[in-house]
Amino acid sequence: MHHAEHIAAPETREAFAYLVGSAALSRELSCHAQMKGAVRDFRLHDASGSQLFSLIVNRDSLLFYFRPPAVRSGRFSLRDLERSFEEVRENNSGEWTVRITNLESARRLWAYIVAMSEFLSGDGDTTQIGYVNSNNQRCQGHRGYPGNDHLQKAYRMECLNEDCGNTYGANGSDVFQRKCPRCQGGAPGIEF
Repeated sequence: MHHAEHIAAPETREAFAYLVGSAALSRELSCHAQMKGAVRDFRLHDASGSQLFSLIVNRDSLLFYFRPPAVRSGRFSLRDLERSFEEVRENNSGEWTVRITNLESARRLWAYIVAMSEFLSGDGDTTQIGYVNSNNQRCQGHRGYPGNDHLQKAYRMECLNEDCGNTYGANGSDVFQRKCPRCQGGAPGIEF
């Protein structure tokens, strides 16, 4: 039985078609469906062959996985996902899962993946995606937008402190020492 035919809920079938179509049209990802025992699995790989994401097809929902290479990349945030989706979990392997049941949530998830994939690392060690400074602030890269200081780019930062998760913008020259504006009294964030 094909993956889509296994789905009983029409709104979940629409979500599946949207995610598979989006993945198939992506220039950055390759994808394929497979069976893993009785599990219907749809895998998404980057150009290097790393499996960033996968999708488990259930009768009434899709379980979208952020696999270890995606989690370690620093481009994505569990807190962002928790704020945007009803059912988000972190499993024992450190992978993140998002349950998708309809087209609207599938669109939001794909828009998040595409937006975060557009972020790039800077030239220095402290502006690499995933760099965490001594104040527990993680650099999530830039999209080429200018900062508000001379010749700087605006970087997306994420506070990793428990019960915070604030995201904000900072000049590249400030990433190494930046404090969170919400929980550490740091300077206000800038547009990124």
